[in-house]
Amino acid sequence: MHRRPILRLWLETPAILALALTAMSLGWASPSFLQAQTQTSEETNTANERHVSFLEDCLAAATSTGDTPNRCLGTLAEPCMKRPENQSNAGVVGCYRNENAAWSALRARFSARLQDGLSTDEALAALEAAEDAWRHYRDESCALPFSVIDGDAASVWSATCANNKTAERAIDLYRMLPMVGF
Repeated sequence: MHRRPILRLWLETPAILALALTAMSLGWASPSFLQAQTQTSEETNTANERHVSFLEDCLAAATSTGDTPNRCLGTLAEPCMKRPENQSNAGVVGCYRNENAAWSALRARFSARLQDGLSTDEALAALEAAEDAWRHYRDESCALPFSVIDGDAASVWSATCANNKTAERAIDLYRMLPMVGF
């Protein structure tokens, strides 16, 4: 099988900082939004493998019991947000970013497995186009809060959006794996 390097991690620190600085310069975000981004950038760059394994196990358990894999969404962020130190907007954003890092790693893993199972250049190109379109959709959708509302609430909304959309994409790719023999 061919394998082309089509995967990119979109939550790399320079990208987060550039987005945050741009949002601040345009008046879309407050300094606390930037603080939340920089506090979690290290966690975002390297998803905690324990969290990734937890989500992958959750997907497998949901599938084996006939439950919806969507029940796994929020299983890391929700307990995180209940901790006293995360009772602020910055804490909530950090919790969602942390879960999003794990979903992003799973999405990349599932996409790579799909690539390995595809046998034609046409199929690989279709997957690459779908991934590019999905990233654009996620990025544009999750930037919308900064145009609609002011302040820290926009950063919470955006982080929630990114986590949900990334989880949904990872689940979509997970559901495709049996079609290519995984």
